[in-house]
Amino acid sequence: MTSHSKTKKSFRGPYSVSKLETYQQCPYAFYLLYIKKIQAPDTPSKRVGKAFHEIAKNYLLYLQQADLSSDKERAWKIAKELTVHLSDEERDDLFQILTKWLDRVEFDEEMRTTAMIEEKIAIDKDFQPVDWLAPNVWFRWVMDRFYIRQGSLAIIDDWKIDRALPAQSKIEKSLQMRGYAWLMAMIYPDLEQFVIRLHYVRHSKMIEAVLNRGQALDGRDLIMGVITKIEQDTQFEPRVSDRCHWCDLKGECVKFKEALQLKGGTLVKTEEDARRVGEQIVLLSNYIKEGKKELKAWVEKHHPIIIGKKKWDFSLSESKSYPIKDVLRVVKEWRDEEMVKANTEEEKQAIKTIADEIMNKTLEKAKVKENTLGSIFGAFHEVKERVISEVKPSIYRKNNFDFIDIEKAKEKTEKQAKVKKSTKKNKSIDDIF
Repeated sequence: MTSHSKTKKSFRGPYSVSKLETYQQCPYAFYLLYIKKIQAPDTPSKRVGKAFHEIAKNYLLYLQQADLSSDKERAWKIAKELTVHLSDEERDDLFQILTKWLDRVEFDEEMRTTAMIEEKIAIDKDFQPVDWLAPNVWFRWVMDRFYIRQGSLAIIDDWKIDRALPAQSKIEKSLQMRGYAWLMAMIYPDLEQFVIRLHYVRHSKMIEAVLNRGQALDGRDLIMGVITKIEQDTQFEPRVSDRCHWCDLKGECVKFKEALQLKGGTLVKTEEDARRVGEQIVLLSNYIKEGKKELKAWVEKHHPIIIGKKKWDFSLSESKSYPIKDVLRVVKEWRDEEMVKANTEEEKQAIKTIADEIMNKTLEKAKVKENTLGSIFGAFHEVKERVISEVKPSIYRKNNFDFIDIEKAKEKTEKQAKVKKSTKKNKSIDDIF
């Protein structure tokens, strides 16, 4: 039995949405953080995230107190005061995020009247409000912004500065979306509708879910299901997934140590460590290369291998390539036609220069691929569109073996099916007329 299989101390709360999400991602990370109480290392992304939420909180509270919908000058003053501890690189990153947030954030009069900003809510098992640190606290959460419209509509806003943008279908089913709605429905019996909005600030994108009261109350099964698993778990086994690369607890993870045959949490302290890790990387690289080759053969013969929310599987990619001689022919035809239309020698020379530049760039390419058209034609979209419409491309299809996001692959397949269906529909209309 390995060290991480020994029976561990159980957990009985208090719970939070982030704790439940951590358990879903990796029970061992949950164990390290909330049972063993390992302090996760501070990172630039954590510092930027914490500073951004502090700025957002202070700015919205100021607007609420001053009864203003916007005051960007004040926002930047707050930002400068609250970022003195950040490095120049972290501050630049945060200011880019803040710029996008300030361009999109709304705070009208009705919002300001009822909004709770960075509100800390704590409840016991009977869903009665308790102090944040009360001994009987069962569940705690903090909402970036919560307000009520028309007496029965609850709107919950959550600011996210993640670099990755998850698939919308994944977000709509997320524990955070369903959990927030259920918890607010339980403590606010008069609310009939819930809008949970996740603002992915880096991407200037908001994803929302709208739930009626019955749908919100259905979130109980999801939340309680995870809590039951936690309270019954005595092993808290590590869960290997594509997220392991980003985990801040790798130095404590038994799976990671076993993979690298390490005794401690730090990889390189001495020259001997450096040499050993260098050798391990070489060995692991060769292992990965050969392992992927054998894994590919196995999956091809049997079925995909699912790890977390991704899978090792095949995916079909398609690319187009335009014959160079046909591209040159169309460009020459365009040149000759435009020169006939030209009124002056200067216009003719300009057209000839453009055509020569495009043809020279074309001849530099071994193939004129679809993704290189932009670099060949530049701003001359008219010529590019003519090539696309008049030159029949060669289509290359390749079956790639890779580690694929399951949700994104599903969305891609559905999108391709819709395009195919639409193409068939348009073709049948053309046939009729």
